[in-house]
Amino acid sequence: LKPAASFHSLARRAGHTSTALCSPGQEKLLLLGGATDGFQFRSDAELLDVRFGKRQLVTIVVEHHGRKFRFDGRWLHTATLVNGDIILIGGQGSGALHSEILMGHVNHLSIEDSIVEAGDLHHSEPLDRECELILRPLNASINDRIQGWAGHSAVTHGSHVFVFGGISLDDKVTNTLVALDCTMKQVAVVATIGTAPSPRWCHSSALTSKLLIFGGWDKGSTQNEFMNDVFVLDLGSFAWSAVNMQGVPPCPRCQASLSVLRGNFCLLFG
Repeated sequence: LKPAASFHSLARRAGHTSTALCSPGQEKLLLLGGATDGFQFRSDAELLDVRFGKRQLVTIVVEHHGRKFRFDGRWLHTATLVNGDIILIGGQGSGALHSEILMGHVNHLSIEDSIVEAGDLHHSEPLDRECELILRPLNASINDRIQGWAGHSAVTHGSHVFVFGGISLDDKVTNTLVALDCTMKQVAVVATIGTAPSPRWCHSSALTSKLLIFGGWDKGSTQNEFMNDVFVLDLGSFAWSAVNMQGVPPCPRCQASLSVLRGNFCLLFG
């Protein structure tokens, strides 16, 4: 790993999202939200050009009924891409879980010649309008059983986002699978069959030919421990199955990254 000189002063974040915004000739990452060392929740984002080592501060606002509001800082949310739009779901802020689903266009985001220094931002500072991400509520019809997410996972499959697990407003971990149809703007709990993962949050998830779930934390259960089990979900039949791993499995953990390298090969880190 070779650190880029212009990335040295990036804001310190934990529990943020990193979303690849790749287009012909461009390789960009959008770092959004997260918590600081003192568990102050960030409400900004940074756009990184990984090819040229540049970065741009991004102001996030929420637009609702023609009015703009400051985006509430959070961590343990998800941010996935569907047809060029970013879909932001849930997260945990200052003493509260967020239950909204927000959508925004990201194709316009660019890095100006005048690079904005990141630093630590405070809510009292004025908004920087040079690079702005506008998020709007998806206004989906939401099943009453879905109440707020944090520490869940979300993967994109066509025009759908599949959300698994996490912690709900009643502070209980879940193993519910939820499907968000971004075209029809509908959200529904998915009925599955087979051996499903136990309730968990802060687990790892990736999409190969199937949905893959690894590890996580069963906070609130009698065991209250980290896990290292693996499950796959067939998105055609919605059948879960446990995976019997060979060799030496990774040690139990939560909040690890899980990336698809090629085909069905995945890389687990941290």
